[in-house]
Amino acid sequence: MTDSPGATPGGNSSPPGPQGGGSERREALRSASRWAKAGFFAYPPAVAAGFILGLSAANAFLLAALMVFLPLLAVAQVPLTAAGLAAGEPLDRGSTYVSSAVTMLLLGGVAVTAGRQEPGIGALGLVLPPADDTALWAISLIVLSLTLMGLFHGLGRLSGVGESALLWALLPRTTTERRLFVLLSLAAGLGEEVAFRGYVLAVLVSLGLGPWGAAAAAAVPFGFMHAYQGWWGIVRTAFVGLLLGASVVLSGSIWPAALAHAAVDVIAGLWLGPWLLSRR
Repeated sequence: MTDSPGATPGGNSSPPGPQGGGSERREALRSASRWAKAGFFAYPPAVAAGFILGLSAANAFLLAALMVFLPLLAVAQVPLTAAGLAAGEPLDRGSTYVSSAVTMLLLGGVAVTAGRQEPGIGALGLVLPPADDTALWAISLIVLSLTLMGLFHGLGRLSGVGESALLWALLPRTTTERRLFVLLSLAAGLGEEVAFRGYVLAVLVSLGLGPWGAAAAAAVPFGFMHAYQGWWGIVRTAFVGLLLGASVVLSGSIWPAALAHAAVDVIAGLWLGPWLLSRR
């Protein structure tokens, strides 16, 4: 992560910013509307492409949602939330954590339901490797992911690219928020890995893309789902997603990636993020 202006350590309030006027709010609405319209217009052709390629109805609708519709909606939400922060509106982090956790678990559940028949549970990577292998993969992924994030942090500082104020605003401050953030991290590790490294990767492979091409393709919408981190965060998250996807391709299981994903989120949210925040 990279330091961001306007962030304050501790407390319940969101990072203060300039009071946004009506023109800023209107521009945010226009930007959000453009991205949302892009999602709604792109979704039907993406579903149709799935049917043409031979997917079942459930898989055509879900794959298009995960690859196109939901990532674009995630981008559309950013300007509205950012405009609220700039206007000094409070951000309820606890409710945000809970709603996000529920959404991620639902995504994972829908992905398992849609993919259990085709491409199948085994293809989704839900098989559990031996405990020793799982632990070794997970620890390796945690170290590599944190190293990759550190490299992006260094490159961001050198190039003057800062993190979004929204990312800093979402860091937990209170004990209750930290507990809810841990639950959110666990939900993200399970739900997002099942959806993107399990379901999306497996369906793309079934369409003939190849495991490495599928891992790369699945990393792109995964990055855009984290649009609240800014464009630098989208790129960073996509690379982390590619790393996690590589582990699924090589190990045949999503569980090491799920454990590593949850652990990295906890480390970044409870220790690395607040430490960088306090340095300001």
